Amino acid sequence: MKRREFITLLGGAAVAWPLAARAQQGERMRRIGVLMVLAESDSQSQRRITAFQEGLEKLGWTVGRNLAIDYRWGVSDPEGARATTSELLSLAPDLILANAISALRGAQQATHTVPIVFTGVRSRRASRALQLCSTRRQPPLPHNSSIPSRRRL
Repeated sequence: MKRREFITLLGGAAVAWPLAARAQQGERMRRIGVLMVLAESDSQSQRRITAFQEGLEKLGWTVGRNLAIDYRWGVSDPEGARATTSELLSLAPDLILANAISALRGAQQATHTVPIVFTGVRSRRASRALQLCSTRRQPPLPHNSSIPSRRRL
């Protein structure tokens, strides 16, 4: 092999190497922080978590592959929720799920940058919570709306 051919080959490999390395990188792992009012051992909370994970899998989100979920159990008062949310924020979640009004209020006080999704609130309390959410960020989707599949965490 001649010297020029060798240098050309070496230069081509140096240019292509970063492109090949970038192509091998996997999908970014997303993280959800979940604030649950119920205890981890409660059968109702286990059914809810199972349904939540099954719904995510139908949308292409699999725990351990492209999604990590951090659960915090027994968050029943806003002060405890604020402290727990601060703990979750250290893990850099892309989203926080609060399953009761107390968890929602604590999460709202703890962060203004991470989106919060909430479930399990009573209708008269929900209207106030919606007002609080809409003053901070985009208004949340109603529970019966369908989220387009392109809308990601």
